[in-house]
Amino acid sequence: MEYILLVDDNQPLAYVVAGVLTEQGYKVLIAANGGEASTLISTEPPKLILLDMRTRDMNSWAFADTQQSRRPSTPILIMTTATNAQQWAAAVGADAYLTKPFGKDELVAEVDRIIGPAAAH
Repeated sequence: MEYILLVDDNQPLAYVVAGVLTEQGYKVLIAANGGEASTLISTEPPKLILLDMRTRDMNSWAFADTQQSRRPSTPILIMTTATNAQQWAAAVGADAYLTKPFGKDELVAEVDRIIGPAAAH
């Protein structure tokens, strides 16, 4: 099963993002924290990780670092409110970033750019 893993502890936002991507034909699994994300990844790696850089239970930097050492080929798209999002993305080896708030079209365009349109999978 190919899926996108969305790691965000802001549940309302996570459901909106997942809904947008599901409408485009992607399968999205949501993890509220790094522990849940690690469990999901251990059973089957995602096609893409959407990672909020500020989760409560686990330092997203540490999660990204662990993920990069386990499966460096899995792209990471970070989502953050930080003004220096580009620097954060580079620091964790992310493939791209979105600065919150971002629009539906911007989200879909970035995901399509990184892994291709859902219809292609």
